[in-house]
Amino acid sequence: MRTILLITEQYPFGQVAETFLANELPFLSAHFDVAVLPTNFVAQMPQRPVPDGVRVIVPKIPHRTRLGRQFNGLFGIPRMFRYLSKLEVRAVIANPKRLFWCLDAISQVLDVQAAIHRVLEDESIAIIYSYWFNDAVTAALRERYSRGGAYAVVSRAHGYDIFKERHGGVFPFRDWAMTKVDCVFPISLDGQRVITDSYPEAECKVILCRLGTMDHGIAVCPNRNTCNSGPRPLRLVSLSSIASVKRLDLIIDALAELELMTTGDITWTHIGNGTLLEDMRIRAQNKLRRVVWSFVGYMPNSAAIQFLLREAPDFLLSTSDSEGIPVSMMEAISLGIPVVARPVGGVREIVIENVTGFFTQESPTPSQVAATILQAASLPSDEAVLLRQSTRRYWEENYQAQARVQEFAEDLERLLA
Repeated sequence: MRTILLITEQYPFGQVAETFLANELPFLSAHFDVAVLPTNFVAQMPQRPVPDGVRVIVPKIPHRTRLGRQFNGLFGIPRMFRYLSKLEVRAVIANPKRLFWCLDAISQVLDVQAAIHRVLEDESIAIIYSYWFNDAVTAALRERYSRGGAYAVVSRAHGYDIFKERHGGVFPFRDWAMTKVDCVFPISLDGQRVITDSYPEAECKVILCRLGTMDHGIAVCPNRNTCNSGPRPLRLVSLSSIASVKRLDLIIDALAELELMTTGDITWTHIGNGTLLEDMRIRAQNKLRRVVWSFVGYMPNSAAIQFLLREAPDFLLSTSDSEGIPVSMMEAISLGIPVVARPVGGVREIVIENVTGFFTQESPTPSQVAATILQAASLPSDEAVLLRQSTRRYWEENYQAQARVQEFAEDLERLLA
């Protein structure tokens, strides 16, 4: 069986990083021998179990401080400068702060390449698969170039590794990597569009490959006839880190407006933790009078799924300023839970109006968010049931893990053929 070297940031170390791989690897390992090479973890991180047939290679990559990365990158400039395009050099000159991004990238490329080199001394690899479209791709391509290797190099592409504005406006070595990489698999149409707009000549090797979630069953309302009305309160859930980009302040302000629009009972539960937790608690205490709210903190994925199955909320709420393809929304629609969200980023691919949920305005006021929630909650009970059914059906057709990974494995087989 041919071997794939899967390069990750932390998986299988840590508790939450790269959670989709737990869904993907059991199916991928049916087609390939899979060896996982994590490149950015510390020894104290707990190790999660991996599926049968998957090996973990613990690399000897130095754990550098930020200053250490800068010095390592500085000494690596002579070896890496020729891989920068003229446009990338100009981007650094235009904003000298980008030099620090560039030095970080050089350091990471050289460290990861050294780790790949050690693996290839002992293993025959058919494909190097980077879970992120980052410096690991450049490292794999440089190693292939230096040793005249015959392996393919492919990468997924998510969000932070596609949008330059999240990296100071430049991806060092991206132009060179795009000319050499065999395939890039963006997980969203939005990501595919950004890459192909930037590199139209590489369009043929940019292939949409959505991620997927496992089938955990369906969250059924205790009494379908009173799902959104009657004695059962309107149950709302949000699931995210508590960071400024997630805009929990907007959810709280919208719920305060919703209290003025309806006399019905409302509950809101937020799953997740973050630096703004205490600020959001205080905001909720000051603004919400009738909404029964709670912050339950971080939950492992399995516990969050069980919570959603047990509580069967009417809607998942999201008011984030920016999103890639949110795992929380994929999990929610797999359970038949519709979503109320802002139309940002990859959310547009999960939330389909009147099929899997409802959109607010792109930059809504709290009262506009409240009005959208009220509209969704006012559906007649039979229509609410149909909405949950269509939500689940859309997940089955687009984000069911086994089908998506099977397609990905077939793409890899075709690439090798």
